[in-house]
Amino acid sequence: MHHLFLSYARKDNEPAAPGEIGFVSALCARLEQRHMVYSGRPLSIFFDKTSIITGDYWESKIRQGLRSSRLFLAVLSPNYLTSEWCRKEWTEYLRLEHGLSRSEGGTLPVYFSYMPGLDPAEQIKLEAQLQL
Repeated sequence: MHHLFLSYARKDNEPAAPGEIGFVSALCARLEQRHMVYSGRPLSIFFDKTSIITGDYWESKIRQGLRSSRLFLAVLSPNYLTSEWCRKEWTEYLRLEHGLSRSEGGTLPVYFSYMPGLDPAEQIKLEAQLQL
């Protein structure tokens, strides 16, 4: 069981310079750190870079990660919206949530983490494309 499924475009996790980590990797580490500080417990994040190992059937692992996660965090960016796999994760998440809302009467919130430097007007356009 994961607390969180981290959905992002790989292009948004490219390091700015050699030897650095990408934005999404840094975000993941920061979420884990802050959760530990506030709760005293580890945060279980489905993050493909650490949750999928070489030789795994990655599509199956992603679907399993979506099903086993309580929350979905989309790192919304122009790259996210143009990524076929991000769209698949998003669609699968909505499908799973729809099923949960019919059987258990509730829907979990969708949280967005915006990319640094993304214009607020562009953020609104991106959200509109996802029909929020």
